[in-house]
Amino acid sequence: MAMAFGRLNALSGKRTLVVDLDLRKPSIGRMIDPADEKGRNVKAGVLQVLTGGAALEHAIVRDASGMHILPATLGVKNPTDAIVSEQMRRLFGRLREVYDVIIVDSSPILLVADAKLATRLADTTVLIVKWEETAREAAQQALQALRSIEARVAGVVLSQVDMSRYQTYGYGAVPYYYYGAYRQYYGE
Repeated sequence: MAMAFGRLNALSGKRTLVVDLDLRKPSIGRMIDPADEKGRNVKAGVLQVLTGGAALEHAIVRDASGMHILPATLGVKNPTDAIVSEQMRRLFGRLREVYDVIIVDSSPILLVADAKLATRLADTTVLIVKWEETAREAAQQALQALRSIEARVAGVVLSQVDMSRYQTYGYGAVPYYYYGAYRQYYGE
């Protein structure tokens, strides 16, 4: 979701950076080079920049849309310490001077403290909920966790919705005739 939102912003002309702060299970590296499912292809990332092992400009990858990506690499013993570090705060200060939009991809909010701490680096938080997989109670707990740390929540995105199955449910206050119009517009 972070990559898609990043590309959308980049294609609209905004200087956009996606930062992978899921330091326990980084996924952005796999998207940069799907041939290596563990993300080992990424030589330098946010951790190397924080420790001075790599220059920021050498760690950032540019994709075809013009979006920039600062991936994560494995190898930090305590991701929480890295996220709350003074170096991370300074790094984000530098990034804000260069980019119009910075998108932070983090770990699931209910699993580890890292995601809650990463919200301190963000101006706005969007909760991503996977359709038919994330329990309603888990989504409610995640929103409550975000509220408890006073994160500014822009909204909730329901991801990976199977629209052909969704239209048969008749959710919400949407009249049933809408679904027929949906089929006519998008086809079967």
